[in-house]
Amino acid sequence: MPSWIAVIDDDKTNLKTAGMILSRSNMKVSAFKSAQVFLDNMSGDSSPDLILLDILMPDCDGFEAFTRIRDREKELGKSPVPIVFLTANDDPEARKRGLEMGAVDFMEKPFVPDILVSRVKSIIGSKE
Repeated sequence: MPSWIAVIDDDKTNLKTAGMILSRSNMKVSAFKSAQVFLDNMSGDSSPDLILLDILMPDCDGFEAFTRIRDREKELGKSPVPIVFLTANDDPEARKRGLEMGAVDFMEKPFVPDILVSRVKSIIGSKE
């Protein structure tokens, strides 16, 4: 069964790019234009294997979204899904904050296809 990756980013180009790269590596990709859209679609039935979460979004930044996703998982009685923050900025404080919150990694945008695929596969492999 293919791995399922949820990508949350307000930029349509980033959503399309991540989707194309990951789907070419036989992964199922769901794109969400905001954290709220993702939260509205969370259910008790299934969870993605990994969430790629942009930090800079207009309505709800990635840090707030991370907290809201974790709260929703608890409400639904689900195990936490690994979350990787996506960023176009090289901000050590943001990295530190994200890792302290429990993010498993950071990935830079724009995506480098081989790096994106190998890091996603590595994280999913270590989860299993």
